[in-house]
Amino acid sequence: HASAERALSGPGFAHLGAAGAAGPDAMFMALLAGFAGNAALATGAQGGVFLAGNILNQRRSALNAAFHARFCAKGRFRAWLEAVPLRLITLAEPGLAGLARLAAQAA
Repeated sequence: HASAERALSGPGFAHLGAAGAAGPDAMFMALLAGFAGNAALATGAQGGVFLAGNILNQRRSALNAAFHARFCAKGRFRAWLEAVPLRLITLAEPGLAGLARLAAQAA
């Protein structure tokens, strides 16, 4: 058993390839899309789901219609999820950028 947090991390991605998974990129993206859809439903993320990380930034083309379809594949909640924007954060260190902005506002 592996948690979503473990499977959808850099080390988890490496394990997909090491386990001999056919198409670890496709498997990773499918797992992420399903998890992101569940997270959006669980949190009511109408304002959007923001994805980040090196794995995604190196595979931007995989954030495509198939990814969105998997994200929205939640039965009767499909229409609700279709209205939720998906965005990719491309900054290398988004946490540091956020802290810098917060510090500037506090000064």
